[in-house]
Amino acid sequence: MIADSARRLVGAAAADVVTEGPVHEEEITRRAGGGPAMVVALGSTDHLLGTLVVANPPESPPFSDEDREVIRLFAAQAAVALEHARIRGQLERLAVLEDRERIARDLHDGVIQALFALGMTLQAAGSLDDLAAMKARIHSAVDDIDASIGDIRRYIFELRPPAIRTMSLAGALRALTGRLQEGAAARLDVDVDDIAAAALEENTEAVLQMAREALSNAVRHANASVVRLQVGRTADGVELSVTDDGAGFDPEADHPGHGLRNLRERASAMGARVTIASGTDGGTAVAIKFSTPR
Repeated sequence: MIADSARRLVGAAAADVVTEGPVHEEEITRRAGGGPAMVVALGSTDHLLGTLVVANPPESPPFSDEDREVIRLFAAQAAVALEHARIRGQLERLAVLEDRERIARDLHDGVIQALFALGMTLQAAGSLDDLAAMKARIHSAVDDIDASIGDIRRYIFELRPPAIRTMSLAGALRALTGRLQEGAAARLDVDVDDIAAAALEENTEAVLQMAREALSNAVRHANASVVRLQVGRTADGVELSVTDDGAGFDPEADHPGHGLRNLRERASAMGARVTIASGTDGGTAVAIKFSTPR
């Protein structure tokens, strides 16, 4: 399209765009193979996109100064269009990669963690002596499986995590802790300030995913006897914390999986700050501090 437009602008016999090979001058007017030709760079010296060549048959008159100026200006406009298309293509590819990363993160923090909690629930059900209690636990697990299937369908067809529409953030945090408690060896305590939680309602999904990640890590890996979730007001915002009295770990060391990385990325996207205090002498505290508008 660029070559054909350039040819028609100056009434030339032929035109071409060369996308490889060096150009030693920004603009050259010369006779190639007995015919007049113009060679103009598409782009700048620092970022050369290609070369525009316009030519006429042998014995044709040379291109005029006006022709050269027209082709030079057209080449500059074409270079801007090419660069715009290139950047747009890169942004589209980046959007796809970011969406894939988000989906992977949401699946890990949401559905996979929910299925892990479900597995613990079923394990605990196997040790119950009371048949009625066992049946109730299994029926509850079946309901959770149905909910997880629904979540997965929404991920597939909507390419976004399921929204929490039926309850407040405070209620969702209490419900989440209750589900995890069913199969956990540790005791899970909850202390949620409803006013503080209400300040984060706009980001319910992200906050809930971060809480799930921190709680699941404590339940799965800390070997703790007590895990505590708290949401409260601070002098300049709201803090969500998950603490345990377990074995502890080195927060600076590399850890398998995506859990801590996902948690930090979610917090960063919200302008929140994550601090993790732990050590080999035991106990871990994960604190997520949110600044709220005054």
